[in-house]
Amino acid sequence: MEAVATEADVSVATVYLIFGNKLALVSALLADASEDPSLDVQQVLDEVDPQRQASIGAHLIRELHERTAGVTGILLSGRGNDPILESMWDAWQAGHFEVVTKVARYLARRGGLRSGLDETHAADVLYALTGSEIFRQLVMERGWSPDRFEEWLAYSIRRLVIAEAAG
Repeated sequence: MEAVATEADVSVATVYLIFGNKLALVSALLADASEDPSLDVQQVLDEVDPQRQASIGAHLIRELHERTAGVTGILLSGRGNDPILESMWDAWQAGHFEVVTKVARYLARRGGLRSGLDETHAADVLYALTGSEIFRQLVMERGWSPDRFEEWLAYSIRRLVIAEAAG
């Protein structure tokens, strides 16, 4: 709370007055990122070229993880220790799975999935590739730049999920 107050240039009391407690602050930070229109998955669905969809999606995921890495780290640290943080993590993951399922469904309906890949399997692959743990491992633990992560993610989605371009 002290770090938030310092960053916002307000008193710690003001932070507590606005948010009440640390859990409410964490919840507000997650909501702020997930409700940001600049991160809306509709940008992926509005693109007709599946190869471009992979690039747009990878960029959105990178942006999301850059904004939420600290908060998701808090949630992960609470797994098995704090039922409220664990519940918040589960809700965050459920929202993530809902979004990747929407993308997989969209691709499946338009014939954009790699041969032999069904909607359910595609959603699982997207869920794993785009999860916050992979971002954390590659960028924060292995020292990848966010640009490198984004390029790798777009490439991986194209190779593992998207149908090969005709021609």
